[in-house]
Amino acid sequence: MDHKPGGGEKKTGGKKILSQKLEWKTNSKIGSLDNAKHSPGGGNVKIKNEKVHWNTASKIGSLDNASYIPGGGNVKIESHKVEIKAQSKVGSTDYITHKPGGGTKKVSGI
Repeated sequence: MDHKPGGGEKKTGGKKILSQKLEWKTNSKIGSLDNAKHSPGGGNVKIKNEKVHWNTASKIGSLDNASYIPGGGNVKIESHKVEIKAQSKVGSTDYITHKPGGGTKKVSGI
């Protein structure tokens, strides 16, 4: 048996394997490095804290009738029971006692 643990010798088929560091020559995308040295400014802005003064006036004519007091109030609401005089339509109660006949006849021979 010719088996050796660890795989034994590596067979390359007579080809040499070179180990060299690859050198990549790449360029940035179009315009991506144009502003690479930019340092953000700002930070020297002062925020003032002042009390706001409101100089307001009413809208045109909105206070002309400010002292208005609504009148009225002396109206009485009365409630009466409504009397309905309903009558039947012409001749609709003439046959109110009518009882339909029939139904007592027997049909034989079927």
